[in-house]
Amino acid sequence: MLCGIKLMTGQFIFEHVRALELGGTDTDDNIRLTCKPCAKEKTKKDHQMTAKAKKMKQNYLGLKKSRSPLPYGKNSKWKRKMDGTIVPR
Repeated sequence: MLCGIKLMTGQFIFEHVRALELGGTDTDDNIRLTCKPCAKEKTKKDHQMTAKAKKMKQNYLGLKKSRSPLPYGKNSKWKRKMDGTIVPR
């Protein structure tokens, strides 16, 4: 229980303390009883944290292209030649 209310039959959910997507395990010590409103709120936060972790991993691995590449860099539409001229890639 996160909020401390008395749980009645049909008003609770078994949930993971640490979400599986965030490295939690599927064991008994990672499961707890929670009221439905608290579980919904925690799940929302877990999804936000998971999305952030995935974005950070993509950036770290270089899988995501930058929306604002450096001028004349590899991801830019333009290329600067050795003589100084600028041409489209």
